[in-house]
Amino acid sequence: MRLICPNCGAQYEVDAKVIPESGRDVQCSNCGHTWFQQSAEVDSDLADELGFELPVDDAAPEPSIDTTQVDQPLPQIFDVHDTDKDGHNNATTKANAPVQRSAVSDSVRDILRAEVEYNQNNRPAEPDALETQPDLGLQGASTKDQKGLRDRMARLRGLSPSADSVEQTPVQSAKRRDLLPNIDEINSTLSAASERNDDGTVQDDDTRKERSRKTGFRTTFLALILLVILLILAYIFAPMLAQKVPALAGVLDGFVAGANDFRTWLDTLMTSTSARMNALLGQLNGGS
Repeated sequence: MRLICPNCGAQYEVDAKVIPESGRDVQCSNCGHTWFQQSAEVDSDLADELGFELPVDDAAPEPSIDTTQVDQPLPQIFDVHDTDKDGHNNATTKANAPVQRSAVSDSVRDILRAEVEYNQNNRPAEPDALETQPDLGLQGASTKDQKGLRDRMARLRGLSPSADSVEQTPVQSAKRRDLLPNIDEINSTLSAASERNDDGTVQDDDTRKERSRKTGFRTTFLALILLVILLILAYIFAPMLAQKVPALAGVLDGFVAGANDFRTWLDTLMTSTSARMNALLGQLNGGS
């Protein structure tokens, strides 16, 4: 029985018993194409119905050796349903020898080619290995976000947004996208809330230094007032603390004595200052 590959036209001579009556899948060893081969009886009946004659396999003379022609390997004939327990194909057979390619009836070749095309069209479509995603138009949104960010930074600096949001040409926009981000603009957006003015604008260096100086003076003044209050409370509650904590009695006694000396000195100072002020006022009144 002669097999003809519908893809490349390679011919193979095999035993008719290899192809069962129900047919089987065969594979061309030359191009690797696989097709379903009917038995010789089915091909004969089909040729009779269509009114064609199959080529008769006459005993051809031995071909002369041609060094330029390479012998084609035999086709692989297998049955997809005939497998062993390990999943290997047991029906794989090979023909005895390849034959030379001969002329085949165009009608028979057209029938075989139509059958192959029908099988290929009925196969399920294989999914694409790689899926691509088209442009979603994010470039415009990115440009709008950049414009909004520039307007916001201009408002934080106390400038007019229109001065910083001038329409740019596409070339200028492309050049700006290639540049690194502006560190000053980023730092201006990261300023703390305490470093901003009441209207939300960022303070300059002079304003920041002046506010820092005022804050330092206020902190020092409040600390001194708090210390004086603590000393007064310790002086008032010294006897009570000495009774509850005897270990601090000596320290508290010394503290109370020092406070009394300070009160005496302050009283003397205030008395002398008051006498001097009265004498000065008397001189001023007497001279007038």
